Amino acid sequence: MTQIERGYIVPIGGAEEQTRGPAILREFARVCGGRDARIAIIPTASQQPDAGLRYERIFDDIGVRSTSTLHIEERADCNRDDI
Repeated sequence: MTQIERGYIVPIGGAEEQTRGPAILREFARVCGGRDARIAIIPTASQQPDAGLRYERIFDDIGVRSTSTLHIEERADCNRDDI
């Protein structure tokens, strides 16, 4: 069986400054590998349907090459192959 390197989950609340100076997101991206980071956005707590896309754009502006939003609505979604 192939072992998969596991990453980290870092919860970020809605109070994070997202537009004028996303300091926490910049530091998060740096710690994750900067441009080479692979970041998955899981906006389950947000009531805004575009939350994942907004974070993808922010990380893109920061310089992260690989971001994707995982739409998890129900517990069963966690077992989907595409997620």
